[in-house]
Amino acid sequence: MNLWSNKWRAGLLIVAALLLAGCNPMEAWSLHGHQSSVNPFGPVAQKQYETFLVTLWVSLAIFAVVGGMFLYCLLKFRVNEEDIPKDAPIPEQGHGNPLLEIGMIFVSVLLVAIILVPAIAGQMYSGTVPPDTKRVLVKVTGYQWWWKFEYPELGVVTANECALPVGVPVEFHVQTADVLHSFWVPALGGKMDLNPGQDNWLWLQADQPGDYWGQCTEFCGKSHAFMRFRAEGLTQADFDLWVANQKADVKEKAPAELLQNQCGVCHSLRGVPGAQGQVGPDLTHVGSRHAIMAGVRENSEENIKDWIQRPEYHKPGNVMWKAGYQAMKIEITDNEATTLAKYLYSLK
Repeated sequence: MNLWSNKWRAGLLIVAALLLAGCNPMEAWSLHGHQSSVNPFGPVAQKQYETFLVTLWVSLAIFAVVGGMFLYCLLKFRVNEEDIPKDAPIPEQGHGNPLLEIGMIFVSVLLVAIILVPAIAGQMYSGTVPPDTKRVLVKVTGYQWWWKFEYPELGVVTANECALPVGVPVEFHVQTADVLHSFWVPALGGKMDLNPGQDNWLWLQADQPGDYWGQCTEFCGKSHAFMRFRAEGLTQADFDLWVANQKADVKEKAPAELLQNQCGVCHSLRGVPGAQGQVGPDLTHVGSRHAIMAGVRENSEENIKDWIQRPEYHKPGNVMWKAGYQAMKIEITDNEATTLAKYLYSLK
């Protein structure tokens, strides 16, 4: 009895580990986490969720039938080895039932068709922007380990956060600047890979205002897990205000510490002479973003200072640490970090 108890405990632990793998334990059973794909907030995500449900129910039905038959045979025809006479004849051997086999093939094809039809319809739907509708074009570039968002028709460039007008299709054209990445906003729709030399695209739409968390889903190096972003759904009026604010240049005078530490070599701050770098994220309105470090930490003056002082701690292998602090021998004092953090957080 103890042996079976241990086996059951081990089995339950394995199942629990598989179910909870990659999940926030506090949200594991709610299915409403920031990156839940079964809580859709857009038409593409809804279509994909419906396809998932069809596949799920068909698979559960197959499991119930096959598992039920297996369990029935296991219980009905179970015989203890001691009860079998040593001279018992070998049971009659069968070689299949053609009618049963043909029937199983027919049922299998039918089940595949049930799954295939909505899958193809969903693929066609997600692969075509709804005709005769206004759409917003966004060019996405993935770097190790952050995201660049450009709105070529609106003249907006930002990093790690993008805005989507509610109820309007947004066409994302994704490409990589270095290694393979993958763009995914679970609550709004499926993922799309970023491959060198390819212009891959997908369209997403937010049905209501809110923050929708995204993630790179292609292993891309040490800090792959820290390559996040947020897509913010806004009403059309708020989206227009966001665009106007993002297009504005920096009005605050840059502190001397910004140029002394050569921040402008990699980062761009529109309206600040000497800060037109393209290697790192655009910081023109960094203070208005919800998070920093590509979505890793909430945006605050304290977190910005901590990031400036310890970039390698928060995101191992990042370019700012390797090409800046190490290669260029940059050392930022505590007072300089405080000044820079206060200035950057003020850039709303």
